[in-house]
Amino acid sequence: MRRIFLLLTILLVVSVSVSAAGINGTPVIILKCDDYKSNNSDAIANFEKLFGLLQEEKVTAAFGIVGNSSKSGDTATFWANTKKYIANGIEIWSHGWLHRKNDEGVAEFNGMLSYEEMKTNFQNVIDLVAKNTDGYQITSFGAPYNATSSECLGMIQQDFPQIEALFFTSKEPATKAVRLTNSMKIEVGTSIANYNTFLQSYNSELDYAVIQSHPGNFSDTSRNAYRDMIKFLKSKNSVFMTPTQYANYTKDLASYRSTPQEKIAVLCYNKIVQFDTLPMIEDGRTLVPMRALAESLGCFVAWDNEEQKVTVIGNADDVVLTIGSNKAYVGEKEVTLDVPAKIVNGRTMIPLRFVAEAFGAEVQWDGAMNMAIIK
Repeated sequence: MRRIFLLLTILLVVSVSVSAAGINGTPVIILKCDDYKSNNSDAIANFEKLFGLLQEEKVTAAFGIVGNSSKSGDTATFWANTKKYIANGIEIWSHGWLHRKNDEGVAEFNGMLSYEEMKTNFQNVIDLVAKNTDGYQITSFGAPYNATSSECLGMIQQDFPQIEALFFTSKEPATKAVRLTNSMKIEVGTSIANYNTFLQSYNSELDYAVIQSHPGNFSDTSRNAYRDMIKFLKSKNSVFMTPTQYANYTKDLASYRSTPQEKIAVLCYNKIVQFDTLPMIEDGRTLVPMRALAESLGCFVAWDNEEQKVTVIGNADDVVLTIGSNKAYVGEKEVTLDVPAKIVNGRTMIPLRFVAEAFGAEVQWDGAMNMAIIK
């Protein structure tokens, strides 16, 4: 009866469509890297090489861990690497516990197991990762062979509400998790990346695109093709997100505004900034509440009420602005502002681009989305 109830329950559907063409007129990119495991030394080494490539190109990705294959082999190196990847913004997602099919070719989460067996396997991956990474919580799932049954989706909705994103399934029942089904290709065969294959697959009209790969067996040639793909996407000003970042982006943006014209949005390091006073445009410059921007940049704010002075403190030189003055300071260097800081509705509004760039961020403006992008 429980299974029937789950399959018949009408659940909330979260739309993943944000605009006609993503951000900056090109899809948001989600790099889905399958078969991350410890029982293969070549896979460990090749994922480490991919991580180095991602760091060099300053983009993020998501590594799909296979549970039972991550209990043996060089586990010390594997889990040390995993914690390093997490600390540097890589998302670890569940790629199943067994990652196999039975003799009839039926997959782990698509009919091979009973409801309770699927639930046990699903929980085992979550527990294994949390145990070995100081409590990291998995929030995305992609079934082995991209094969997911309706019963599995009902199980996730009922028993694993922390799951925010699901790869490559559009089956019923609907779930609160964002379904990621749009794709572009880089591989011509498992672990064989080809740049021309990607170019033929590229579709600028998508909101987002998942690019699946199996980098554990990449050759140098495949890795070079993967790098070429990333460089191409960066030349299009693509925004790279993990699956959970994209799920949260769609939800946060929908809660912030209903249309792109309604409010100016700020996407800071892949997260929509929530403001208690709305950003504004003055003389072509975007002004935003100082505290929300500073916290999104990982900075602190000091306010001198007597001198009407704001100091933004981060890892770089302090930024000092005075209300109503077009003179500001980055460390000891004086800078002339196009638009000074001002107070609106009791909130101090500061120039977004000037402050963000002073702390080493890149700022872009997407006119179609009415959005400032800090990355």
